[in-house]
Amino acid sequence: MAAGLAALQPLRPAFDAFYGTLTPVQRKLTTLSLPAIIIPGRCEMTGIAMTELPPWTDNAPDQSPPDHANVVVRPPVLWVLLVAAGYGLDFVLPLPFLPAGFPAAWVGGGVWLAGFVLAGLAIAQFRRAGTEVQTHTSTAAIVDTGVFAFSRNPIYVGAHIGTVGVAIALNSLWILATLVPFYFVIRYGVVAREEAYLERKFGDAYLAYKARVRRWL
Repeated sequence: MAAGLAALQPLRPAFDAFYGTLTPVQRKLTTLSLPAIIIPGRCEMTGIAMTELPPWTDNAPDQSPPDHANVVVRPPVLWVLLVAAGYGLDFVLPLPFLPAGFPAAWVGGGVWLAGFVLAGLAIAQFRRAGTEVQTHTSTAAIVDTGVFAFSRNPIYVGAHIGTVGVAIALNSLWILATLVPFYFVIRYGVVAREEAYLERKFGDAYLAYKARVRRWL
């Protein structure tokens, strides 16, 4: 019997690889159906203890969630695409919304600059705290000081303000309208996933920050 087990030993790596690809239900069925000479335990037909093989180890891939928010889109890419789409639509069918003589360039430039400064301050705080800005990377710490003491998402608030500034500067209702899809994608495809990730990673510390500071303003 021992000689037979020794002969089957070289097959163990291949069986391990095969077993790791199965679902839990398939593994159970496989364990019940394959001869006990391969699965450590006791042969039901002979009652012989199968102790010659090493203990079984489950080599299935790790199913733990990724250490990032897993957002649906990268916000800067979304912002650029939507503003470009609005500009393209305005080029085909202009929809101005400001009265004649309005200093659109100056006012719009000022509004855009305000959004840019707000987002820039938030990014600088992230870097000083040693955590990543990119949504597809892990977060090292909760930043709750500076602009983050007034908003949990100052970068996204700055992006919304920047869109308003561009719309005013170009006097384009189309660009202003891109705020609608931008908000909904950011709110439900990015922020909701970031909040769930931060709650999972930081627990009570993030929940306390969440209760203290508003999502937007």
